Amino acid sequence: MDEIADRAGLSRSTVFTHFPRKTLILEEWMRRRRDEARRSARSDGVVGRPLREVLGAYLDTLAASNSAARAEMCALVPPALLHTTMLVDHPIGLDFAALIVETEAVLRPSVRPDQVGRLLAAGYVSAMSQWIQEQPPTSDLGAELRTLLDLVLSGAQPVERG
Repeated sequence: MDEIADRAGLSRSTVFTHFPRKTLILEEWMRRRRDEARRSARSDGVVGRPLREVLGAYLDTLAASNSAARAEMCALVPPALLHTTMLVDHPIGLDFAALIVETEAVLRPSVRPDQVGRLLAAGYVSAMSQWIQEQPPTSDLGAELRTLLDLVLSGAQPVERG
């Protein structure tokens, strides 16, 4: 908390007034990134757009903002993994499920939007965790997330004929 206060040019007590627990800072930081990704995914409307395009816009935005703030990611993600429930119920899973419903995408009969959302969220956390361990980074986070999306949607959506 002292380092956060110092970097922000605030007193320690000011930081604690706004964020009495460290996890609240992490949660707020993650919420802002999700908000940006949701805006990006919805920028051209959602209904009727291809699911891959909508979810891809969300993931591309996360990859870009994470890549632009790699040092912060490397500092904040490990504590987030230890002190939050992001491995079990990352909020982006709910975002993905909502976007799937909003696009009116057709899924296989045995697949529900919440399952796809959870799987994408778990894959996102895994890809991000791997990426922050690489010093220097050897993989492209955006490419990793696009591959994840392709893998998940290949199993979740029926094969298109035509």
